[in-house]
Amino acid sequence: MKNCRLLLPSRYLLLLAIFLTGFIPFSVAQTTDSFRIMEFSKPKAAEAVAQVVEEYTLLVQTTDAFTSRVIPAVVSVIPENSPTEIAGQRVQGQYVFKVKAGRKYLLVAALHGFQTYRKELSLDVVNTTNERVQNLSVSLEPEPVTTLVLRAKDKVSGQPINNAAFSIFFAGKNETLTGDAVKGEYKLVIEQEDRLEIEATADGYETVRRVQNVKLTKKSSFIEVDLLFTRARATELLVRILDQADRKLLSNAKLIITDLTTNRDVYAAVAPKGEAKIATDEGHNYRVQVTAQDYLFYEYFTKDKNPPDQVTIELARKNKSFVNLKTIDVATNKQIAATYKITTLQTNETVVIEGLGAADKYNITEPAMLQIEASARGYKTFSGQLNATQLGAGKTFNFEARLEKADGGEYTIVIVDLDQRSIVPNPTV
Repeated sequence: MKNCRLLLPSRYLLLLAIFLTGFIPFSVAQTTDSFRIMEFSKPKAAEAVAQVVEEYTLLVQTTDAFTSRVIPAVVSVIPENSPTEIAGQRVQGQYVFKVKAGRKYLLVAALHGFQTYRKELSLDVVNTTNERVQNLSVSLEPEPVTTLVLRAKDKVSGQPINNAAFSIFFAGKNETLTGDAVKGEYKLVIEQEDRLEIEATADGYETVRRVQNVKLTKKSSFIEVDLLFTRARATELLVRILDQADRKLLSNAKLIITDLTTNRDVYAAVAPKGEAKIATDEGHNYRVQVTAQDYLFYEYFTKDKNPPDQVTIELARKNKSFVNLKTIDVATNKQIAATYKITTLQTNETVVIEGLGAADKYNITEPAMLQIEASARGYKTFSGQLNATQLGAGKTFNFEARLEKADGGEYTIVIVDLDQRSIVPNPTV
């Protein structure tokens, strides 16, 4: 079979070539009895390498721009020229959306207390072998906060009024908000510009009313409003503090005035220039305490629940007050020498003074109630009290002890030599 040739029609040669190579360099059209060459075709190599991605997975996380902490804002993705937003899911603190490539979207993130975030998105068509994921972090700026601070104060003393209550009418919103003071203050965050009608009340005071226009700023701010309360049916008490010796006002005296009815200090400070003025309530009793360096402590009480309009206090310097101690024999009405035991009842401290003369002085350094016992040989002990709480510079208190002879008392017998006119030593009786 050497040099033998296999002669086949051309159409069979074409099919054999396709079978052996697997490559079609051109396209053909079939007729009724043969194949006809139409045109050459380019190989579709791109389809074998990659696919065109037309959909993205968009992951959106919202944070506080100030603290960088994740916040639960509401996120919406709205296609351009579409009234309907794309449905999204919140998964592990992120919103997940499916969006089409090549389209424009509006991303909106909102949360109360923060400024609304808006941004346009456009995702390009890309060739990739994987699904396209786009991560987006959105930072929301906190809204500027305007805080209204209401302070309730006593008009006379300037002290805070802790039991004040507030009613605030917002004219723009036609709403009323109520609240109570904490340590004399009430704070409220204002969300929009408005005209506020404020009414404040407190027990024992007249109602305070005020209109406050509120404007918001681009930065956080405070609007501080002092509401001064006038006591209902109140009177004013003027306290003047003088040096008892020269009667000049003392500027270094500390004054504490206590409302004994409510057990509350209504004034506690150094009296400016020696004077202080407070508001007093009818039917209340008050205690006035005054201290000053180098002066004796002073205490004063109002009486009959009718506070006076003015109290003048004269402070005495220390070591300038005395007790004049006098001992009298009841039988002869003559002064005799005695020994004194003086006890301060407030502190229970006792001082014993031996052989005090018939009339001497005992120095008092602080106001006190004194228990005094006087004793002498052959006499009964005398006991009494002295009220030395109201001291004054150079003031002398008198204490007189009248001693009676003791029954079966002791007597002293003296033997005298009449010729020598002298006492006989060691006589035998």
